[in-house]
Amino acid sequence: SSSQSSSWWDEAFFPTPKNDLQKDSILGQFDPGAVERSVNPWDYVMMIEGALVFASAAVKRHELSVKGILSYPFCVRSAGVGYGSSAASDEVSCRAEFWLPLWNRPCGLNEIEALFSEGRAQVHGRAARTGVDFARAVSTLGTDRGIEQFMRFGFHARNGLAYFAVPLGRFVVRRQPQVDLLNEEKLDRWLDSFRRAASSDMAPSSARRALNRLEDAILKLCQKRGAVQLQAVLIGLGEAEAVLARSPKWREEAFQRPVPLLPAEWLTQCDDGSSEFRLAASLAGIHSPAVGDLRQHLEPVEVSRFGAFWSESSNASNNVVWSEATLDRNLIAIFKRRCIEAVKQNERVSGNILIFPGQLSCSASLEDISAFVNQDTNDERIAALLRGLILLDWLQIRQEKTPLKSGDDRPQPDAIFTTLKLCHLPYEIQGRYIPLIPEITRLAAAGRVDEAMKLAIRRLTGSSLKPVIRNAARSGTLSRRIAASLLFPISFEDMRRLAQTVLAPEPQLIEYAEEQIP
Repeated sequence: SSSQSSSWWDEAFFPTPKNDLQKDSILGQFDPGAVERSVNPWDYVMMIEGALVFASAAVKRHELSVKGILSYPFCVRSAGVGYGSSAASDEVSCRAEFWLPLWNRPCGLNEIEALFSEGRAQVHGRAARTGVDFARAVSTLGTDRGIEQFMRFGFHARNGLAYFAVPLGRFVVRRQPQVDLLNEEKLDRWLDSFRRAASSDMAPSSARRALNRLEDAILKLCQKRGAVQLQAVLIGLGEAEAVLARSPKWREEAFQRPVPLLPAEWLTQCDDGSSEFRLAASLAGIHSPAVGDLRQHLEPVEVSRFGAFWSESSNASNNVVWSEATLDRNLIAIFKRRCIEAVKQNERVSGNILIFPGQLSCSASLEDISAFVNQDTNDERIAALLRGLILLDWLQIRQEKTPLKSGDDRPQPDAIFTTLKLCHLPYEIQGRYIPLIPEITRLAAAGRVDEAMKLAIRRLTGSSLKPVIRNAARSGTLSRRIAASLLFPISFEDMRRLAQTVLAPEPQLIEYAEEQIP
């Protein structure tokens, strides 16, 4: 009757409960708990009217029709990350992801129809394909229609074979400039290619785990800006390339290339002012005209001004010395390998003197090195950051002389590090280059620091320098830390500070000082 219909209308929009409603479920997967709930017929009518807004014209216009997903605006392929119950199996069983827009001002039907007819979510000039793409679009204002939030839903299989619209969280539409770093064309293509390869049935499980951690870090960056959040993305990229490096057969079959060189802006945006970041950055920027950069010692990758490529040279496997060992042992292995390559590649300077191949792009401070030697730093984080930082375009960073945040005021390294470091520098000390003797590091790494010190002192004395220290000893563990710390590059100014600590002043400086005495 008309009176009954009128009362149902009031109940649909106002809190006036009625007792003559029938029990049914009209919302299905959007309201799975409503099987025994009283249903208002007007709710069903309104649902049908609202569903007409979700036209599929935008799908055809933007070429979003992909096999296996719904042809709806704001509908993308599922990404099994970014929510509490996320799992890799969700991407296989999930039908699609649906991002529903939310706004807080009155809006007419024409505006709503225009919004959903466009259904536009853009990432670097292309349509968003996955849930991670959609989050990137939201954070870079690729969806800009006065929308304040998006409610993320996934059509997941729950309770057996029943499909429910599972709420996966809300994403606030805000500008996140750091996400723009992911929109660089080469990196955007690489991310899309790696996702396809890591999601295939032929991919190793390590690739799937690396992809999940990378995409989870991207989703978090889309919602919260900060150096630590961007570092997580950088670490995820490094882990993804490490998986490719360990799986040569799979990467060749999947046509996967190394991560493209990242611009210098990554270095400044990721800088959180920590000792771990500065130490990792100083290592990642090590280079040498004859021996090359540090990236080749972690992965078989060749870097040039044209980009990064998998190395096919016979020497590539010998250069990769990074393993699952501790950080100090890995740094010692790299140090020894670079010394071998310096001899092999004839890394010499004026006077035909063989020197250590360790020119710097970013220098490590003496205070940070001291913290590393004394085990006051997080080695796991340094190693993780190093894997990400080697992906940067260090040629560009060297040209632009990109600075890092300054460190804290901490004690400097002791006389043992100072003496050994002076024998492993690419600089002149008091007008003299110190010839490289790899035996010094080998002795220190073996715990025989007293013998390493004697050999270093003889080498400095043989170069017409006058060390004021004669001998010193340390425990085996601390000796290895000192040997590993010799790989950290230091600035020319810090080299002079070290020289003033353990070397007698130059004669001309003494004469000049005496002339100034009245």
